Amino acid sequence: MNVHKTKKNLSNYHPVSAVILSLVVVLILPIIVAVLLGVTYSLLGTSGTDSAFEIWMKQNPVEVSILSDEKTIISPVESAISYLLTVPLQIWFIFWLLRRRKIDLNKNLGLYHFDRNALIYSLVAWLIFYLVISVYGYAFQITPPEEFIKLMRATPFILNFLMVVIGAPILEELLFRGFLFSQLKTTKLGINGSIVLTSLIWTSIHFQYDLLLLIPLFFFGLLLGYLMHKYNSLYLVIIVHAVHNLQATLFTEFLYDYFY
Repeated sequence: MNVHKTKKNLSNYHPVSAVILSLVVVLILPIIVAVLLGVTYSLLGTSGTDSAFEIWMKQNPVEVSILSDEKTIISPVESAISYLLTVPLQIWFIFWLLRRRKIDLNKNLGLYHFDRNALIYSLVAWLIFYLVISVYGYAFQITPPEEFIKLMRATPFILNFLMVVIGAPILEELLFRGFLFSQLKTTKLGINGSIVLTSLIWTSIHFQYDLLLLIPLFFFGLLLGYLMHKYNSLYLVIIVHAVHNLQATLFTEFLYDYFY
């Protein structure tokens, strides 16, 4: 039994390597796609003239200042399409990381179905969480980041839906509650420590938000980590994440002006 357990642990990535690889998925692969898009623009353009594809991609640019006081021109369509092109590459890379170590995908990623009671319990837990953070937001008079809202509303709704409600939950849960959590939970961190660390790293990549918004996001990550551990179903946490993002997307698109 001890020999078998040792071999099993050796198939996993070192915790530091797992964290670094997760950051590569989040930070490096999008840069690769951006470079490929730039090459595509150059190949399609003629005599210094932008191609119809590039013109379409860069339509309706908006001026925002998300990370600093300096204004940056962002093309909402280009940003959305770039993200949607990156997601399949990121998902493939995660599966490749696991396959190259011959790690059981179903077992480590939690690719298992869930029953109706698990879904009901999870959605009720999310609803309670949502009500609590709503009270938190009201008490501290927290408003959504205007620059981020501006960018979201300048993006066609269908692209926002594909990015925020479908792409982000699948990728982020596969990466953090799937790959990273599976690589950390057998270490000295244990289950609880792994849930906290994965939530902390996941929260840190949402650098477009202010600190007061990152706090509830961190606790949402803890909830997702707990549900992943309790039910061992990546599909379930993807759904909960998607529901959360759906309400945020609908609020931004249709209700934001009534409240702010």
